[in-house]
Amino acid sequence: LDVSVGSHAMGRIKIELFKHIMPKCAENFRQFCTGEHKMNSVPVGYKNAKFHRVLKGFMVHGGDFVKGDGTGSMSIYGSSFPLEAPPCAESLQGLSGPAAAAAAAKAVAAGSVPHFRAGLLCMANSAAASGKQQEQEKDPKQQQRGGTNGCQFFITCGSCLWLDGRNDVFGQVIGRDSHQVLRKIEHVSTDAQGKPRVDITITECGEL
Repeated sequence: LDVSVGSHAMGRIKIELFKHIMPKCAENFRQFCTGEHKMNSVPVGYKNAKFHRVLKGFMVHGGDFVKGDGTGSMSIYGSSFPLEAPPCAESLQGLSGPAAAAAAAKAVAAGSVPHFRAGLLCMANSAAASGKQQEQEKDPKQQQRGGTNGCQFFITCGSCLWLDGRNDVFGQVIGRDSHQVLRKIEHVSTDAQGKPRVDITITECGEL
């Protein structure tokens, strides 16, 4: 993803997709990056889409090329598709060091990647599109498994384990330069709701 803030090019975020454990999410994202998916013979996808919400220390949220404000959704499989990962059997909350690493490895082996660090690519499901996810983000006790995947995604800026089992993790940011671009986006000025005060745009995207 090549990203600009206003008229300034910030650089490229390279992403590795977890297509072996999240094939549907990965393919959905890939086709929206390459423009392979078409509507009425016209490519649709992430080119010129915005990051419409930035929450420092938590995530950068974008990919709504339908409405541009976090309320739109579509997928290559139809309007949406169900969560792909099984319920997360291994909780990392309260763990650190080797214990956390072991629990994360066990969760990944079971097909569910925990939200345990920065740089993870995640689906923003229909709870986010309806506004309910933001309420749940503020109160982890409200977390619930449900919702459906579409075109919206977010990239984590830190650990957010309360999202385990509620949002699919299907890729990761790779490379130091990519992480630096992510940090620059994370520190863009926003209003109280996390809306950037200047457009953050995916100017180009594709497959390497």
